[in-house]
Amino acid sequence: FFEEGRGLQPLLQWSVSGPVEGRRQRLVDRMEHALKTGALGCEMCGDCRIADLHYLCPEPTQGCAKRQLNGPCGGADANGMGEVHPERRCYWGKILEAALSRGDFADLAQIQPPKDPQLQHTSSWRNQALGLQPPKLDLGDFDLQPPQFGRPQP
Repeated sequence: FFEEGRGLQPLLQWSVSGPVEGRRQRLVDRMEHALKTGALGCEMCGDCRIADLHYLCPEPTQGCAKRQLNGPCGGADANGMGEVHPERRCYWGKILEAALSRGDFADLAQIQPPKDPQLQHTSSWRNQALGLQPPKLDLGDFDLQPPQFGRPQP
C-alpha cells in the first residue's frame, strides 16, 4: 500500500511533506482516522504495526491488554481467553490463527521494537513516510523443527 516507491507511497510522501498543521497533513490525518478507526479500532498510536500483524491492531482496546508486540505471554486460558480481560479472546491467539489459516508466518519473523510514545496521537502514515517509525529487526528465514523426544541413539 505505502511501500517505498510503490502504490500510493509517492502521493503520501507529497501529502505529508508540508507542515504538520498544513492542509495536506490534516486531510491525511482525517483519511487515516476514518479508514482505520472504523475498520480496525485504530487508536492513532502513530506507529502502526497492523501490516506486520495480520491486520489486527495490537493496541489494548482491540489487541493485547499487556501491549505485547512479539508474541503471546502464555497467560491465555485453555479456551484461548485473555488473562487480563477473560471475556476477550487472546490477541496473540487470533494472530496465530490468522497466520495458520493463511499459511503466512513471514511477518512474524520480525522483532517489533517498542513503540515510541512521542508518536502517540499522530499520523502513522506520515511517520512511516518520513521514516520516524523504528525499524523492525528481521530474523530472516529460519526452519522451525519440532523437538525430538525419546532416548538418545547410541
